[in-house]
Amino acid sequence: MVWGFTLLELLIVISIIGILAGITLVSYPSVVKKAKLANAIKFSDNVRGSLQPDMVAWWKFDETVGTIAKDTWWNELHGTVYGGATWVEGIKGNALSFDGVNDYVSIGNLGSFYSNGTISFWMNPFVVENYRNPFTTKYNGGNSGIRFEENSAGTFGVVIGNDAGIYTAHNYLSLGLSTNIWYYVVLTWDATSNTTAGYLNGIQKFNEAHTLWPTTIPNVAIGVGYSTARFWKGL
Repeated sequence: MVWGFTLLELLIVISIIGILAGITLVSYPSVVKKAKLANAIKFSDNVRGSLQPDMVAWWKFDETVGTIAKDTWWNELHGTVYGGATWVEGIKGNALSFDGVNDYVSIGNLGSFYSNGTISFWMNPFVVENYRNPFTTKYNGGNSGIRFEENSAGTFGVVIGNDAGIYTAHNYLSLGLSTNIWYYVVLTWDATSNTTAGYLNGIQKFNEAHTLWPTTIPNVAIGVGYSTARFWKGL
């Protein structure tokens, strides 16, 4: 079955998987939308299964109370929940709901940047607004590191920048990001061949050259990104 890429095209060293937030599973009135969601869920299971031998961390967000988001993989890179993000029902299992004001999860320092890697996660935005960030490898680090971001035009993309903050952006959607819709986001990169590719709900959205790489993963955070003013607001 074709999912938009072969597993051999994923050069996997790091995988960060989790559902960002969710209050209830969204009700889709049309058969087409239900089929798309089912395909995205199966795609995410496929990706996770292929990554497991080299996985670094996996935050399921299956807790129901407390301020610790457990890494269920062997590195035990547990996160601390700040700002009152709430445990709710997600697309599969539980999730965290971020209010867009001060909620986030701090993971911290993961060490040196991986020359080959993948980050993947589910997200569901409450709003489509300027500069909401669901995930970053360098919280409050400006354009350094890897940061995912939406804007009010309905664009959703990823910014990858070197330690000096010089960056290139790659778009999953130029327009059309919608509220109350689940999206499964995958980013894979190869810093040796200077390439990066992105997939949204199992469909490849870009496969492009990239040369501006960070050297570390110093401050991983979920639900925030570029600065302390760019909090995620979504399911």
